Amino acid sequence: MSNDYDALAPVYDILEIGNFAEALTPMLVDYALRHEWMGRRIMSVGCGTGKGLSWLAQHGYLLTAVDQSEAMLTVAKENLKSSRGTIDWHQQNILKLEGIDNMDMVLALNVMGELNTLKELETAFQAIRRTLHNERLFIFDIYTIEGLVIRQQSGDQLLQDQDNLTVFATNHYDYERQIQARHYRIYHQQSDQQWQRVDAKRTLRSYPIQAVLALVKRAKFEVATVLTHDLQPYDPGKAHTERVIILAKST
Repeated sequence: MSNDYDALAPVYDILEIGNFAEALTPMLVDYALRHEWMGRRIMSVGCGTGKGLSWLAQHGYLLTAVDQSEAMLTVAKENLKSSRGTIDWHQQNILKLEGIDNMDMVLALNVMGELNTLKELETAFQAIRRTLHNERLFIFDIYTIEGLVIRQQSGDQLLQDQDNLTVFATNHYDYERQIQARHYRIYHQQSDQQWQRVDAKRTLRSYPIQAVLALVKRAKFEVATVLTHDLQPYDPGKAHTERVIILAKST
């Protein structure tokens, strides 16, 4: 995964991959504040190029940013170098978070669907729980099957065609395992006018929501609420949503 994101780092913002985290972060913090959350120390897990951190930095939160990709962190630091306050940067795997504690909130947006199995999800939940105070919030999203199918329907695309950058994307869906993969072919024009090709892939999975909630509870969280991607209450019998957002309180 890290190598793929090292390749994606230079074009991550151009392709708007971090826009979901950027848009949802202020709304989710506002939602938490309106539902009795209090705190200043927030960790973003899988922070990418820092799109989700920008609003938090502008509002004076004490931030910890974690990503497995060194290239992603390099871009994020550049993007946020003029932001207010300081950010504690960590290059770490979400499954093995170390040296981080006393958090009031952990955000993992556009991240959990990239873990390979329910066992990895549980390991990540346990690692995140160790970073939090008691009765603090862990907020994350999971793609639904509907969301992955919608993502797949975009088909093969020419995402960028600039003078010095061309990006193609091809999609593949594994209906048996509910896995959607997007392959990127990235062509950069170098300073010597030669073109360099780089390949990368994002693989996303959908997991049964009830199974995910059970793992959350096993990791010593209490599920506070489950929302649709537009922050409405999630009703599994009625809701049509591309993602489910889960707010869990550490116990």
